[in-house]
Amino acid sequence: MEQFPRFDHDGRVALVTGAARGLGRSIALALANAGADVALGLRIQGSGDDAIDEIQQMGRRAIGLQMDVLDLNQVSA
Repeated sequence: MEQFPRFDHDGRVALVTGAARGLGRSIALALANAGADVALGLRIQGSGDDAIDEIQQMGRRAIGLQMDVLDLNQVSA
């Protein structure tokens, strides 16, 4: 596993958009490593399943939520 900078987010929940790959995925993993449960905002449902699995292996809760962040109704739902 990669080494992450340490910051404490125990008991918090984070929503990370674009979490299926790249920078969004790295942010989601870093937040989970810091103790947060993570909701992954995904344009395509199922595209972040591997990140969800990795977060759950850290002992954190994770869920993938399909959304288009340009549509605020989808984000608030």
